[in-house]
Amino acid sequence: KHLFGLEVRRLNGESLGLNLAAKRRLCDLVDFFLSCGLVALVLAQRRRHGQRLGDIVAGTRVVCPFP
Repeated sequence: KHLFGLEVRRLNGESLGLNLAAKRRLCDLVDFFLSCGLVALVLAQRRRHGQRLGDIVAGTRVVCPFP
């Protein structure tokens, strides 16, 4: 994300803390490792903000800070 200038923010625009970052990371097990990315792909396509499971659980989304 850093390479492309992307940031993870809470839905209200605030930066996320350690708790939310940990929740997102734990959901990677389901999103990517147990389902080979299928869960992340399906959810990101169907959610308004392109959220995957970790984002839904933590109440976050990935944003691009420039237009």
